[in-house]
Amino acid sequence: MLAPIATISTQQSTNASRADKEQWYRLDNLQLGVSYELRISNAAATGVDFDIELYSADDILRLHNKPIDSTDLPSGVDGYLAIYAKVTALYGGYSTWPDVRDWPVTYAIALEKHVAGLPVQALKLIGVLVSVVLVGLFVVTPRLIATINAVVAEEHPEFKSKLE
Repeated sequence: MLAPIATISTQQSTNASRADKEQWYRLDNLQLGVSYELRISNAAATGVDFDIELYSADDILRLHNKPIDSTDLPSGVDGYLAIYAKVTALYGGYSTWPDVRDWPVTYAIALEKHVAGLPVQALKLIGVLVSVVLVGLFVVTPRLIATINAVVAEEHPEFKSKLE
């Protein structure tokens, strides 16, 4: 049986004064013993620093002074785990634009499972780098050496026998 894919569910902010800067997410169907990466990206039109805090269901209940045995929040079932992420976006720079600190912050959030202990993005980068090195080693280098040898042989005929 295939395991469910980990998902992100949007939760409303509990702090109304910062509803546009703080957002809660529920990370569902996380497998126990598997590592994940939670990534944020934004267009960077203004300087924004992001803070990500992770909480278990028990942590959330403690924050709201509720008894731990309460079942108000799902914490995962059947070997899967639910974790809560609080993402806070803070203005982090200087701008000549007026009221930039009050602008809403738009961002994308991604949850990615690690493969062999590495994020999938890193594996893609490793694949590209290995391809470039192999092409350089087996295609570019032999052609470059052949071209250099041809030029040296043409300019210095006395080395021709040593180059072959």
